[in-house]
Amino acid sequence: MKTKWNVLPNSETHMEKPVTNLEDLSKEALIKRIRKLEAHVQQLRNVLSKPDRKLAKKYRKGKPFDFKKIRKRKIALKIMYLGWDYHGFASQEESGNTIEGHLFSALTKTKLIESRETSNYHRCGRTDRGVSAFGQVISLEVRSNLKGEETEIKIENELPFCKMLNGVLPKDIRALAWCPVDEDFSARFNCTKRTYKYFFPKDNLSIEAIREASSLLIGEHDFRNLCKMDIANNVTNYTRRITYVDIKVLYERDEKYSVCELTVIGKAFLWHQIRCIVSILILIGSGKESPKIIEELLDVEKHPCKPQYNIASEIPLVLFDCEFEEVDWNFDEEILKGIVEILKENWAKSEVKNTMMKKMIETIEEDYMKKTRSIEKSRKRERTEDMSEKSFGSLSDWLGGPAKGQNYKPLFTRPTCEKFLIGIKGGKVESQTIRDNGGKFLISLFRGIEYAKLDKANPRWSNSYINYIIRADETGKFRAPCPNSENLNSEESCLFLDIYVPLNKTVLYNYENIRNKLPVLVVFSTKKLNWRTCAKLSNSLNIIIIEVQYRNDILGFLSHNIGLEDQKTAFNWITDQLDFFGGDKKSISLYGSELNAVCVSHLLNGENSLRESKMSQIHSVILIGGSYLHNYKLASERDLIYDFKCSGSSLLDCTRNLPLKTLFSVSKNYNWYPPTSKEITRRIKPKIFVPIMMGIEKLRKTFSIQQSVHSEFLSDINNFIALLRLEYGDCRTDNKQELINDLFVNSPVIRYMNALSANLIDNNNNYLYLFNNIGNYSISDLIFTDLGGLSDSDLKLKDYFLSAFKLFIKERYYIEKKGVNVHRVEHTDYVISVDLLSCIN
Repeated sequence: MKTKWNVLPNSETHMEKPVTNLEDLSKEALIKRIRKLEAHVQQLRNVLSKPDRKLAKKYRKGKPFDFKKIRKRKIALKIMYLGWDYHGFASQEESGNTIEGHLFSALTKTKLIESRETSNYHRCGRTDRGVSAFGQVISLEVRSNLKGEETEIKIENELPFCKMLNGVLPKDIRALAWCPVDEDFSARFNCTKRTYKYFFPKDNLSIEAIREASSLLIGEHDFRNLCKMDIANNVTNYTRRITYVDIKVLYERDEKYSVCELTVIGKAFLWHQIRCIVSILILIGSGKESPKIIEELLDVEKHPCKPQYNIASEIPLVLFDCEFEEVDWNFDEEILKGIVEILKENWAKSEVKNTMMKKMIETIEEDYMKKTRSIEKSRKRERTEDMSEKSFGSLSDWLGGPAKGQNYKPLFTRPTCEKFLIGIKGGKVESQTIRDNGGKFLISLFRGIEYAKLDKANPRWSNSYINYIIRADETGKFRAPCPNSENLNSEESCLFLDIYVPLNKTVLYNYENIRNKLPVLVVFSTKKLNWRTCAKLSNSLNIIIIEVQYRNDILGFLSHNIGLEDQKTAFNWITDQLDFFGGDKKSISLYGSELNAVCVSHLLNGENSLRESKMSQIHSVILIGGSYLHNYKLASERDLIYDFKCSGSSLLDCTRNLPLKTLFSVSKNYNWYPPTSKEITRRIKPKIFVPIMMGIEKLRKTFSIQQSVHSEFLSDINNFIALLRLEYGDCRTDNKQELINDLFVNSPVIRYMNALSANLIDNNNNYLYLFNNIGNYSISDLIFTDLGGLSDSDLKLKDYFLSAFKLFIKERYYIEKKGVNVHRVEHTDYVISVDLLSCIN
């Protein structure tokens, strides 16, 4: 046979004698050989690049499918899948091996949908990795055979949706049935009932104990101790209703190797709820826990934090059915036959494997028993227990239920999940549970949340802006208060807040039901509050307390009131995030003492006041330590420039980079409060009605009845009026404001609030009273509120105080002599109207 040689371009048709040593070739011969090799390489490339006709035909790209030319209809699909080899139902960015991922791949491949985004897609349940389903349901809009204006079509004339999908889906994912649904139908929200089944070996478990315990699950309960908190999806309501629970033993051919079927039915379930329930039921069935443990776990007031335990395996769990009203499934007999064949094949393979392994187990156990018996017989020892069960363990161990070994630790002696994360807008925050000395849970503390950022390059004198990116690992830490003359060791980027939420009285994270939302007290502070006091106060009053740190002293009030801007930024952050902590946006109270009281008053009325939309969320304001009308004056800029030794530069530029020690060595000689323009404050009008609580922290030393007791005052009521006359004389102009403060406000309630202070935490001697902030206010708006803790004698004493100052007013400003009923008092930049007539009526 003759050899057929390929002819290279521009080459000779005969074969050259091969040359083994290229060094023997001349330059011209080497060039010639290189050209031949290059031509041969090009020929090979052409052969490789030539498409295979069969493959080309198979993968030939057709014309683009025009979805604008087709009709669509909304349908529901019933899906079955064996989830053991998949990464859960929902699509994941990091994994394509999900049930949903395969479904959408099949839907787009069959041109039933153009994309997920345009399909109006909803799913009924979201099963986890390894969990199976027999009755999963999805709803979406798909391509249809509807023509023209048709709204209905015979089933036999419609596209075979299930057949089309099953033709491209993996064998362990099958479309069982479909049905047409209304446009507003949602597989998630229209579901009326979900049924889960969990299969596990009976082994030596007490089915009666499990049945008794499972019956306690029926009804509406808070299941936070029987689920995993779903942080990613911001689930905050853990109340669910279980309508049916049952357990039965299947195929009782072999007592030990029988399988149990647990059925749980409800409308909605929490993340890992079924698996957590099964884990506890296995503990109960094995005798490790009593059936009453279910009642204890459902009592979240007594046990607000979940004890640590393993959840049961995902393999035996199946979402068995999802029920809907007015849904009539269309089944195809051929499709069902095909699914049965697949399931039978899988069952046969599994059953053969199971039988093989069971035979191995029996052989090993029998051989082991014979061996141990012979050894014991030779040693003349009596057998006291079943050594096979002791050594080989339980068939249910792998479910994650009973702890292996003899040293089982009861649930409520285990550590609890006292630290956990919750999702908020822009990130996650860490919570820790705070207990009292008796070990009882008090509050959940969210510590060190950075609500605002400053300019990194020049933080000093820069405006704050809301922090929208919050990392969990940056929360949960103690953060020092902002630097001032008494605290030089803090960072200037100090805009943090702490949130205290009660645990033992009202269930946390149940804000979806407005009745369970908690009142909120926002505390602006320049010194770090005692966290134990805040915890006790939050727990005893059943309120959420939020402590806000802001720039104060010279850092807050030298440049355009940036301290007030910090407070406004904090308030905006709080109102945006309050839902995630269970707070009531309609019941936010602001609290401030001393400097903080003045700042809060400016948030209500002034150049730096809150927007009216935010003001409407304030329920009340508590100001301690002076009138919110006070307007403090700063030193002149010239004095500060002199003290800071600034030359040739502005005050802000001069102080921008000064060390804190130098800055505060000068600032401590001045009072630092929010400066306000006279022209604006003279025209202040109330923006919205806000109740104000005002008070003083300690009794004034000059007040005449400071040391008086109840009996002394009652016996000397007339002298009390004389003392008032002596104290204030003829009410000269420079005494008028002091008279208004002490007489109209402090005197009537000072003893009353002194009694109250004994009941306050840490006995801080806070005296509180309530009146309406309506710009120009009158004494008729003064509303004395019994806050509790007063004896009958104290209540009478309060009435005597009220009578005393009314008598004094009547005597000093008798209406018939003066001929007027309003006395106007000028006070710095404000005008106060006091209606005297209302005092004596």
